[in-house]
Amino acid sequence: MMEGVGVEYVGTCGSCGGRTRCHGGQSLVGDVLHWSIERSCPACGGAEAVCGRDDVPDDLRRRLLAARPPARIRLTAPDPDRVRGMKALRSLLNLDLVSTGAVFEQVRAGDYTGTRPEATLLARVLTRSGVPAEVR
Repeated sequence: MMEGVGVEYVGTCGSCGGRTRCHGGQSLVGDVLHWSIERSCPACGGAEAVCGRDDVPDDLRRRLLAARPPARIRLTAPDPDRVRGMKALRSLLNLDLVSTGAVFEQVRAGDYTGTRPEATLLARVLTRSGVPAEVR
């Protein structure tokens, strides 16, 4: 199952300085986050496409979050297993122990947000680890 979000925006052509039409997106394919950015310049005909996996470029992530309300992760068990949850978060987000604890508390409080694909992946990993979670 694939989950994805995209955004259209205007940029500046690196070749001629004209205005470019841009499309950026992020999707979750299986358990891997993918991102892409496509740019085309009507003035000079230039075009570019870049893509990658995992960490989306900061500028694209900001645009995606500005275009849609962020997705929130909610734990569905009344008393989640903190150790299992932190282990899952730490492995996915590659955080130190202190940061992992802070993120777990944000998730537990319903305050942790991200793009829909990011939140879906995190909820999926938490649920598989024995800490049921959902995206809202």
